[in-house]
Amino acid sequence: MSVQPLGHFPFGQPNVVRPMRRPSTPAHALVIGVYPSAFHVAWSPPKEHDPRPVDDRRRPFISSLAVDVEPTVFWDGTTPSPVSELDRWQEAVRFDSPRHGTVSLGNNGPSGSGLLTDILTPMGIDAANVAFTDAVPWFFVKSGKDSQGAAITERFNAVAGQLGLVEGSLPDRPTPKALVEIATSEQRRDGLRREISDAGAPLVITLGQEALDATRRIADRCEGVQTRLTPQGYGTKGVLEIDGATVAFLPLAHPGFLRQTVDSKWTQAIGAWRQSLGNSPSTDATVKPKCLVIGHNETLHLLDETRSTDSQKWSKCSQTSHDGWRVLALANARDQLPHHVPCQECFPGRTLPEHHSA
Repeated sequence: MSVQPLGHFPFGQPNVVRPMRRPSTPAHALVIGVYPSAFHVAWSPPKEHDPRPVDDRRRPFISSLAVDVEPTVFWDGTTPSPVSELDRWQEAVRFDSPRHGTVSLGNNGPSGSGLLTDILTPMGIDAANVAFTDAVPWFFVKSGKDSQGAAITERFNAVAGQLGLVEGSLPDRPTPKALVEIATSEQRRDGLRREISDAGAPLVITLGQEALDATRRIADRCEGVQTRLTPQGYGTKGVLEIDGATVAFLPLAHPGFLRQTVDSKWTQAIGAWRQSLGNSPSTDATVKPKCLVIGHNETLHLLDETRSTDSQKWSKCSQTSHDGWRVLALANARDQLPHHVPCQECFPGRTLPEHHSA
């Protein structure tokens, strides 16, 4: 497989292959996604180059801009630390605030975090014992209105030349059919087969239709699983054989789909699958979110949306759910970790669980 970068991110980091992430102990499972995510920042150019009206400049010019490959496949946005990743990236691109503007953390790790909370934890599998890879190992950007591709081409690239910055030149997301063709091409097929074999895991989990299609096509034998992910029969295990080794095979929906779907047939099917594992009390995938208040400084991020406020601490719950928590705001201060305060109306006296980090 080619080691040449597939384009460059805004500010110049190369879009290089993300290798399989291996556990330090024998893998209990191998998770195969579709393609990697990226490291995102919130960015604004210096005020003299900001084309927006002055009153709009309290919000970042781009609230979540892809600027580098994710540090590991299926990064959960917490380990390695996003603050350390921001420091590493700024050093790598020689970010200079007077010339390049202001930068803070963007929205990172929703798929990796969703994989942990919505799939691995209900299955009773510790992520430390899991290998992770993607059918196609390069990052792509979605196009269209309000997309990452539009943010790069229409906003970042429009001012990059004035600031002496490298423009983003990332490839558009291929169609589902084209993604499968890339994954099963001569360039990638043998590498993906080798990763499945080298992982040595007794269970292979694919996430999303494209990952399922690609894995079925490169396998020597695949039996007993859905060929099309549908609510009926969701979560059915089968077998996968590569180079004489047979392992269990479990095709599942992508964490992004699990997070966003409101289709009752799907939520019921997902809930039924979780209940069948013996670790879920509900037959419906709709879980009432806990309430969590996060905030400090004046820049508060509500998922992909950024709002400004003079409040240092909020006491009421947001109505927006993120990974099972209702998150009021997420501060992304350059040199400080966010201040966490659980909602005292919903959880009086409750402190933030140590395992959860913004």
